[in-house]
Amino acid sequence: MRVTSRLLRALIPLVIAVSIGAFVGYRYVRSSGEPRYEVTAVRKGDLTQQVMATGTLNPLVTLEIGTQVSGTVKELYVDNNSPVKKGQLLALIDPEILEAQLVQAEANLALEKALLEKIDAQFKEDDLNLKNANALLEGGANVSKSDLDAAETAYNLTRAQQNSTVALG
Repeated sequence: MRVTSRLLRALIPLVIAVSIGAFVGYRYVRSSGEPRYEVTAVRKGDLTQQVMATGTLNPLVTLEIGTQVSGTVKELYVDNNSPVKKGQLLALIDPEILEAQLVQAEANLALEKALLEKIDAQFKEDDLNLKNANALLEGGANVSKSDLDAAETAYNLTRAQQNSTVALG
């Protein structure tokens, strides 16, 4: 009898532990497998569905926008990642710097024109002096070789200056 009672005392806690484990496991499996339903009255309204996701969104089309004119942006008409259309005005560059550059370029052009007029007048004078020196020499007047060379040199230098000014301007 002693062996049986000892065995019973050892088996009873084991049977209780297995029974409790089986009961808890059965309840867990049964509760997670059953669908849950929410019952409510029918009413008119919008249906919504939420979708949760993680990851990185990438645009379908990516455009690099650049400019051939540099300057300070005066007004910006679109925001980052805004949809744009062909021909749409995106930004306005402050025209003050460009207008100042235009005024400077116009002043430089007027200066170059005045310089060219001065060179043209000098060329006419040097041409006339060379022709006079040659006429005097042909007429038998006493003209020194150095005066004739000086007139010819002045004529050639002014003609070269006139050609370079026209080429650069």
